[in-house]
Amino acid sequence: MELLRLILKSYTRKHIVRVLDNVRIHHAKTVQTFLYVHEEQLTFIFPSALFTSFKSD
Repeated sequence: MELLRLILKSYTRKHIVRVLDNVRIHHAKTVQTFLYVHEEQLTFIFPSALFTSFKSD
């Protein structure tokens, strides 16, 4: 959470999009609450399981 706070503080006039893996902690209530509070400045994208397991040649 501290990293997100630092990023938000550093980029006050920008909308930030973060692509996160589907690790359980990223879906925790505290993280989701933080996202809700900062939804005007921050978006999280959670790729589907199919996308994350895709392997290119």
